[in-house]
Amino acid sequence: MKSSIKKLAMWLIVAVIFLITVYALVNKQDTKMTYDELRVKIESAEVKSIVLSSDGTKAYVVLKGSTTEKEVLIPSLDSFMNNIDSHLKT
Repeated sequence: MKSSIKKLAMWLIVAVIFLITVYALVNKQDTKMTYDELRVKIESAEVKSIVLSSDGTKAYVVLKGSTTEKEVLIPSLDSFMNNIDSHLKT
């Protein structure tokens, strides 16, 4: 009887760890966006707001129809600003 309880407890622990890992991965994907995805969203006018970090390496983006802020790593602030500027003019 004790061995079956130990096995059940072990499987419960494994299941909890699995669920926590899956939740963390899903939650992380909801708050991240690639730089290429951001450029596509800007070109298709799907971006509601963009806030740049103080060091210019990250942007925090909110898409139209959403309240979730997504983090984007910016490889080059100069090229990003040129890209944004050209879209703002059009």
